[in-house]
Amino acid sequence: MSEALFLTGRHTDQLRLLTDAHRRHPELQTQADNIFSQLLLAYECVALLSSGRTAAAQVLHRQVRLAALLPQYSWFKDYYEVLHWLTEVPFAKNTLDFTAL
Repeated sequence: MSEALFLTGRHTDQLRLLTDAHRRHPELQTQADNIFSQLLLAYECVALLSSGRTAAAQVLHRQVRLAALLPQYSWFKDYYEVLHWLTEVPFAKNTLDFTAL
């Protein structure tokens, strides 16, 4: 469900879902070595950023360890890697110069 909300850009619903998930399962916030918990954290960062809560998103973004976990999941790495890239796009600095095209 969280992935669907992320991919469809339903950020308010995403934050509501994650707030409920954290209330019901507080252990999700302490499982830094769990890829699913890390995906939820990355989704939350994007939802916060997209909802105008930039400072909170940036603080939470420092806790995302998704890239470090990806090598452990070679069986599904490409899928997770794409999701990781998608969560990083909103945090990327304007480093590409499209005027040269």
